[in-house]
Amino acid sequence: MTFLTKNILSTLAIIGFLAGPATGQDHVDSAAGANLIAPLQINKVDDLYFGVIAPSLTTASTVQVLRSELNMSICGAELTCFEPGNRSQFVITGEANKFVTLSNPGSITVSNENGDTMVVDSFVGGGAADDTYWGGRRLIESDGSVGFKIGAKLYVGANQPIGAYTGTFTITAEYE
Repeated sequence: MTFLTKNILSTLAIIGFLAGPATGQDHVDSAAGANLIAPLQINKVDDLYFGVIAPSLTTASTVQVLRSELNMSICGAELTCFEPGNRSQFVITGEANKFVTLSNPGSITVSNENGDTMVVDSFVGGGAADDTYWGGRRLIESDGSVGFKIGAKLYVGANQPIGAYTGTFTITAEYE
């Protein structure tokens, strides 16, 4: 019996030695890292301009600037347009081959020096060359940039007060 007890105690001591101290702790190392890509930047090339317009004394109408045509606008029959409008143009720089989503400006108000206002809405473009609606999605090209153009519609009231009307709209770009 003594021999068997000694062998069991020796075996338990060897197992305890191989298992290490019973501390209740363990550890593992893990790596940490990050991959930074180019930040997005939007640069304006041209402002949206509706041209020189003479309003009707009796009828409201619209002027639409096309996003696909330079120095081109469609003037309502009730208006007299002396100078064509111009689309706005932008260039985005960022990480090549990444998609970006562009916010739609929605509706804005332009006003003259006396506080008279007109509405601008129906923004078109922001996407492919044939957009006749709000495209709002572009792929940054392999050189790290992509351009886009925007048109919109101006609502001119009957006997709209004269003046130089101005306002701003905001375009936001974010990675998808």
